[in-house]
Parts: sequence; structure tokens; C-alpha cells
Amino acid sequence: MKIEKNRHLQILDGLMKADAAITAKQLAFLSDSSVRTVKDDIALLSALMEEEKIARILSLKAKGYTLEVIDQENYARFKDTVEIMLRMYYNRPIETMDRRLYIIHSFLAQDLVSVEQICQKLY
Repeated sequence: MKIEKNRHLQILDGLMKADAAITAKQLAFLSDSSVRTVKDDIALLSALMEEEKIARILSLKAKGYTLEVIDQENYARFKDTVEIMLRMYYNRPIETMDRRLYIIHSFLAQDLVSVEQICQKLY
């Protein structure tokens, strides 16, 4: 599952680390966003995780949200990925860092690469 926004990382991290249900208000605080945005993101993230058989986000009335693991192996790999991304993108926008990583990878993987080629690929 591709995570494209820092707030999605923060929401997922909050859900994964919570011992009990966590509220939208708490997740909004963690992700520095609004409760409405968190609720929209929860629906999106749950659908994406379910599609890849990782987990689903359950809404518990008057308690908050919790994760229900679908496949333990997929969940463990995904959790590791989230933790790595949190360290890598800490306080840095994912889009900006992805561009930088692409540029570095291009220089390391190819003998010759032009600025024009990179600009064209990254628009």
C-alpha cells in the first residue's frame, strides 16, 4: 500500500500504537489536521488496507477507532514499513522526499543521467 501523505502516516501510527480505541479528535491532534479530515482519511485508509488484506479500521460507537488485523504477516510487514517511513519522513513532506530519493537513485543506478531526463520524469 502506497502512503502519500504525512498525516496518513501519523494516523496509521496512532492506530497501531493505541492500546485501546483512539478517537478521531486524538488522531486529529496527532496528525495536525481536523476531525473531519481524519474521518475521511480513515475511510480511505481502511479501504486501501482491506484491499491488500492487511487490516481494517473499525469504528466503535462512542469509543473511537481500532485496527482489526486481516493477515498477520501482511500487517507485520506493513507496520514495519510505516515505522521506517515515519523515521525517514519525520517533519519532511513525503512528496519532496520521494523526488529527492528518485534523483539520488537515478544518479546511483545509471552511468549517465541528464537533468532534462529527471525533469521530464518528475514533471
